[in-house]
Amino acid sequence: MDPQTLKRTAVGAAAIVLIALLALKVASRLLEPDELAEPGAELVVEPASPDAGVRIRAHEPVRVHVQVDGETSFRGTLCNGQGDHGCGFDVPAAKEIAVELSDLTRAQVSYNGRRIEPLGNLSAPRRLVFVDDAD
Repeated sequence: MDPQTLKRTAVGAAAIVLIALLALKVASRLLEPDELAEPGAELVVEPASPDAGVRIRAHEPVRVHVQVDGETSFRGTLCNGQGDHGCGFDVPAAKEIAVELSDLTRAQVSYNGRRIEPLGNLSAPRRLVFVDDAD
């Protein structure tokens, strides 16, 4: 096989792999079941001050899982037209707040009044952990 044909074959194979990965990502978003909060599993929305704790605001549907001090406070989809939380909520200050988002490009996260902008691929699922170690 001559070098030019080998190069074209490698580029073609790489393109097929990239298209397949993109198709899998799209399919996983479409086929993944929505995790809606169970009735009665309400998140307490009473921060000590407007800037204390974590604030999540979604501008597109996004799956969110929030744990406060190790206990699940919310698991569901924001901006899906269902539920009392609509497109965002506040998490009061706590020792540890863990926020898992399916796609950071669909939401804005603030901690103690400051917008959080992690590095790296924001469209990939991310887990953000906020620890209050003031004690």
